[in-house]
Amino acid sequence: MPSCRAPVAAGMVVKTGGDLVNNARRLAVELLVVNHHDDCLACGKNNDCKLQEVARFVGIDKERLKRLSSRELRPADDSHPLIIRDYNKCVLCGICVRTCNEIPCVDAIDFSFRGYDTKISTLSDKPLQESKCVSCGECLVRCPVGALLPKNGAQPAYEVKTVYSYCGCGYGIHLGVRDGKVTRVRGNQKSPVNHGELCVKGRFGYSYINHPDRLTTPLIKRNGKFEEASWDEALELVAEKFLEVQEKYGPESLGGLSSSPHLPND
Repeated sequence: MPSCRAPVAAGMVVKTGGDLVNNARRLAVELLVVNHHDDCLACGKNNDCKLQEVARFVGIDKERLKRLSSRELRPADDSHPLIIRDYNKCVLCGICVRTCNEIPCVDAIDFSFRGYDTKISTLSDKPLQESKCVSCGECLVRCPVGALLPKNGAQPAYEVKTVYSYCGCGYGIHLGVRDGKVTRVRGNQKSPVNHGELCVKGRFGYSYINHPDRLTTPLIKRNGKFEEASWDEALELVAEKFLEVQEKYGPESLGGLSSSPHLPND
């Protein structure tokens, strides 16, 4: 009896453990593990993988796994510049399909083929780069295993809470840092602005932070050359220029331009 279909009745006793329940759980997990590429130590999801967590909980018998036949390895889809899809680690949970349908509302992926050949794919089974994927990475962050991983960026050693700087909406993010460089970005789920969601720029557009030519201080042109200045000097110069323009052309000569609010994946 599936728990999601069983009507609640007075006096009902629900058992969440026991030999019968545990054997059913173990068999379901074994069927997932036997067809799963087992390079856990080299996987980007190692120690953060839900399949690992469930397998440890139910207890997997290696001798039983040897008697189960495994499928042939499928080549990974590395066509996308930001995301790599490894079909051999996919457990067909469908979380990525629902995510693409309900959050960015793109429907770039779905279940393809049938039976033993079932896999998550794009329309006409084309590479992800040739699909209508908007590269938001929402499917990637929700994948419980290592089937979807960022193509670049090492595991961060620690995180820094900050705000997305590409637009004026103020999306909350966490920058993952390793060896003094930003290696990964994830959305802040507690942020009232984006609730953890990000667009392609917010999730993947961080390489400029580590660029050696990136400006770290304001520059003021003196005698035809840019020279480093403090923030106070730069702000005072801007204020002086505003006053000069206002005095010369009137208060209506000044205006401002800002980013308009939008959804993360608009």
